[in-house]
Amino acid sequence: MDGFHGGEVTSLRMIRHMVADGESALADMVDNDFLTWAIEYYEGNTLVVVDSSRYRHKEVDYLGLGCERMSVATRF
Repeated sequence: MDGFHGGEVTSLRMIRHMVADGESALADMVDNDFLTWAIEYYEGNTLVVVDSSRYRHKEVDYLGLGCERMSVATRF
């Protein structure tokens, strides 16, 4: 995550907001239960891990913002 990109969890929050009223054309394609679970489970992370073998390296605070990072692979 950096100063310009919100990351996948932020994208999930935006999708949930877009379909919240049920009027969006996306509403029938979105699993709200999964969105809620993924947002809560991955809160504080940039990535939503589908295949943990793809994320073997530790996340780093490369902008020096003081953000404490945790390797997402350690969550499994």
